[in-house]
Amino acid sequence: MAASLPSGEAVAARWSALAAERWRAWRGRLGPAAALVVLAAGLGLAAAWQPVAALAAVAGVLLVATLLARPVRAAYLFALLVPLVVGVSRGAVVPVLRPNEALIVLGLGIALLYATCGPRDGAVRRGPLTSVDRAFGLLFVCGSVLPLAVLLFRSDIPSAEDTFQLLSLLKLYLGYRLVLALVHTEPQRLLVVRLMLAASVVVALIGLLQVARVADVHELLARYYSAGQVRDSLEVRRATSTLGVWQALGVYLAMHAALALALLPTAAARGRWRLFLWGTAVCTTVGSLATVTLTAALALPLALGVVALFTRRVRRTLLIGLPVVLLAIALFWPAIEERWAYQFYQYGTTLTVPVSWEGRLTNLTQVFWPVVRENLLFGVAPSVDPNLPWLYPENQVMYLLYQGGLPYVAAYFVFLGVLMRALWRALGRLQGVDRAIAHGAFIAWVLVFSMGVLDIHLTMPGEAETAWTLLALTLGAAARGGEPL
Repeated sequence: MAASLPSGEAVAARWSALAAERWRAWRGRLGPAAALVVLAAGLGLAAAWQPVAALAAVAGVLLVATLLARPVRAAYLFALLVPLVVGVSRGAVVPVLRPNEALIVLGLGIALLYATCGPRDGAVRRGPLTSVDRAFGLLFVCGSVLPLAVLLFRSDIPSAEDTFQLLSLLKLYLGYRLVLALVHTEPQRLLVVRLMLAASVVVALIGLLQVARVADVHELLARYYSAGQVRDSLEVRRATSTLGVWQALGVYLAMHAALALALLPTAAARGRWRLFLWGTAVCTTVGSLATVTLTAALALPLALGVVALFTRRVRRTLLIGLPVVLLAIALFWPAIEERWAYQFYQYGTTLTVPVSWEGRLTNLTQVFWPVVRENLLFGVAPSVDPNLPWLYPENQVMYLLYQGGLPYVAAYFVFLGVLMRALWRALGRLQGVDRAIAHGAFIAWVLVFSMGVLDIHLTMPGEAETAWTLLALTLGAAARGGEPL
């Protein structure tokens, strides 16, 4: 018997259901398709009107999407790019901000957006709060809040430079908290350190090209980097590279030379990475000496000596370090000779004390101290008066006295003690790669505090960000291995 055929109503119902299903599927695609059409049309109009701005907007959207997919990439970007852009003029790329400050704002925005709207997968965390945070709170109150209150009490209006100086400590701390919030595992910490070392090699090579006058690098730096010493390097063969300051570059590269040597005895030095670490150590050592500064001459032996003691490789460090230093002296002998003549043979006479040392002593005793002495309790102002005969105190404590008086200096030494104690305790907890990073952090902060005798190194471009980043990596690792520091 033949099978009965479906009725007309059944066929109609089936086709109706199929049509409704296809309509729902098509309607679901209609919204995104329409959005893409509108976006394409908008981009086309923008590209015709302002092509550079349109490309920048597309790149920005892609960058944000990439960072939101894995927020730790913001920390990688921060570690890699900050040394390369920290000396770029304020407002040259982003209104009001320097590029390194814009990177911090971008990273914090990504972290907050992901923590608020993203999945609860632990990619963004608050990070440990330690004694260092409490000590920094005291430093910030005495170095930013109190000077602002004193300024307002004296009926003075903070200038733009006052504002930037008041926020300089907070900017560094926010970068520290950003790294703590995004970097959680040893592989992530190792990648951050490798990116920092790669950036230091680029910075060192740019400095060497600047000194050698190759490819007009010195002129390109003077065009886009605002520090006065970059322009001075058009006349004298001394490296500033992308940091913009001779002294900052000397210490920054010494930090990375020590960090590379600290990593050599660890598992991070396997295979091609061992050659990379040796190359980094040599390149940064030579680059530091290319600054032709007393700061580099003191910072390098101190950094390499401490890392040799930590790794118990004093003899090997001497055997390798001395030839590298002698090679650097031979390469930069014309610049060294020029600097020596400047220091000791001014105005046709032979001096017994370097002329820059005499200038430093004069600035401290006759320019800054008379002004500071009258405002010893609460300081003079957050930024140096442009009417002073000399604008650079060239001593960390004198600058702190100028900015915030005795409370600021006291808070600085409290911060110093608490931070070094926390790092020393972290060294006892960590092993392997994390311990090597802790060695680098300890040496970095030793350089910041000790070189403060000669200059203002607490907020020096490049080296300050390096010290805070290594501190975040160290304390983040140590806090997960035991009780808070």
